[in-house]
Amino acid sequence: MCLTSRSNIYTWGQGAHGRLGHGDSGEDDQLVPKEIYTLSQRKPIFVAAGESHSAAITEKLKLFTWGNGGFGRLGHGQDVKEPSPKLVELL
Repeated sequence: MCLTSRSNIYTWGQGAHGRLGHGDSGEDDQLVPKEIYTLSQRKPIFVAAGESHSAAITEKLKLFTWGNGGFGRLGHGQDVKEPSPKLVELL
């Protein structure tokens, strides 16, 4: 995952569990960097990637997570995968 100086966020690699955040079936691999356009519009200032999930904080200090939601690791109160960045409502 990469965050550019213009707050554009790109992901690439293995797509299992929706970890790339492109909103597709969540299983397609991405061989070249692809922008997560909807999240770039929210001006991310920080990103973090785990083995099967990712997170971003926007300039308005909103937390978005996506990927493997097993064991509640995304903070959405569910145990499901999220193939697109989703706001963590409780923060």
